[in-house]
Amino acid sequence: MSLRPENNLRSGIPIDSLRTQSRVADYVLLRPIAKGSYGEVWLVRNCITGHYRALKVVAEQFFETPRPYKRELKAIKAIEPVSRSHSGLVDILHAGELDCGFFYVMELADDVHSGSEINPDTYQPKTLQGVRLPIKKCLRTGISIAEALSALHAKGLLHRDVKPSNIIFVNGIPKLADIGLVAEIKDANSFVGTEGFIPPEGPKNVQTDIFALGKVLYEVATGKDRLQFPALPNEIREDHKLLLELNAVMLRACDDDPNTRFSCIDQLTSELHLIQSGKSVNRIRQLEKTVRWGKRAIAIALSALLLGFIGYRYHLNSLKKKAEDKQRELGTLIARGTEKLKRGDYIDALSDFLNLYEKDPEKARDHRLRIGAALASSISPSHTWTSRSGPTAISGDRKILAAAEEGLITLYKLPDGSAIKTFEADAKVLALNEDGSKIAFSDGKHLTIQADGKRLSEKDFIEDIGHVAFGPHQEFTWRLTITFF
Repeated sequence: MSLRPENNLRSGIPIDSLRTQSRVADYVLLRPIAKGSYGEVWLVRNCITGHYRALKVVAEQFFETPRPYKRELKAIKAIEPVSRSHSGLVDILHAGELDCGFFYVMELADDVHSGSEINPDTYQPKTLQGVRLPIKKCLRTGISIAEALSALHAKGLLHRDVKPSNIIFVNGIPKLADIGLVAEIKDANSFVGTEGFIPPEGPKNVQTDIFALGKVLYEVATGKDRLQFPALPNEIREDHKLLLELNAVMLRACDDDPNTRFSCIDQLTSELHLIQSGKSVNRIRQLEKTVRWGKRAIAIALSALLLGFIGYRYHLNSLKKKAEDKQRELGTLIARGTEKLKRGDYIDALSDFLNLYEKDPEKARDHRLRIGAALASSISPSHTWTSRSGPTAISGDRKILAAAEEGLITLYKLPDGSAIKTFEADAKVLALNEDGSKIAFSDGKHLTIQADGKRLSEKDFIEDIGHVAFGPHQEFTWRLTITFF
């Protein structure tokens, strides 16, 4: 049997061509009741049982390109065995081929006025379109549709067109209908759906259906259009407290940031069940947050105690080792700096002597002499160099020197030693990056990173900051020094 429409659906439903046919398979065609971009739905009656059903005709002529036709054909093959696995999915009762395409038969939605009593002359399908429900009914409807989506997702399928007009009532039970855009999650790479129900990143994964269901709940709970989200009604309802709880779920489901949104539909379902049982989602979330912070604080405290115990146990032995290591390090710096000075590597020698000055303040006078020798060899005679009593740092390319003294930090250009800029800052430790464009300094408790006179970041620490440095890849690092008494 052939059902060939006279016109493309984009210009209207080909009613006349279908009225010339009396039957499709075992179903009597009564009248068209809905249309869409990808087909038309007819009210039909089973020839044997007399039951009324909905029959969707999908013909290749309905499409401008083969792709959407093949997509709907693939969708019906994927969802037909799944449709009867959950009460929240409309049952696909029969599917068959036509000369021009295919058809499938579904449960018929209740009549908007008479419910399950169907009068074919006046029948209008009952959907969620334009409906505002009490919050308790919203919760029941949302749970039913969320669980239906969970059944789809478990089979690796996305609906991709969840909206009020696609949620029908069969014997009073809300069901998810219109499977024309159903696709396997791995193949969901085309931008399809209805404006306002599509997340900002597009229909890519299960969060597509989560976002859409959140907007459905918003329209049904508030009576507002999805494009007005997240505005709430001005009037105070009897179930206003329940609306605020549901709003917390909707805000998370429809968050523009996928990282904040529910990652799976079962998380949304769980929170709807909590509200339905009389519990507060907002209170539970706050409690979970407190528990997380509590666990983190306990972990930090235990770690600190463990570090303290280990540090106390090995403190005496480490003091001796540190002293030996320090003397070895200082000796290496002296020998290396002296050798560089002899070779004429004055800037590199200066870097070693500045490190000596910082690491060994007890012999500051000797180190000043070494610094002076390096400066005298590398800096223009017209410049008079004044050594600093505070911390110093040199850039990786040996072209910038930073020195701190009495609440000021001064940057000098090497090798001539001319001052570049001075700014107010208390600094116990300093560090420069490779080219001297960034400086990090700390007063021991507060760490600041600055570039071109602008502060890039500022952090506070519990323990004293003993050392700061820019690593070989210019990634900033810091080390906490814990002192045990």
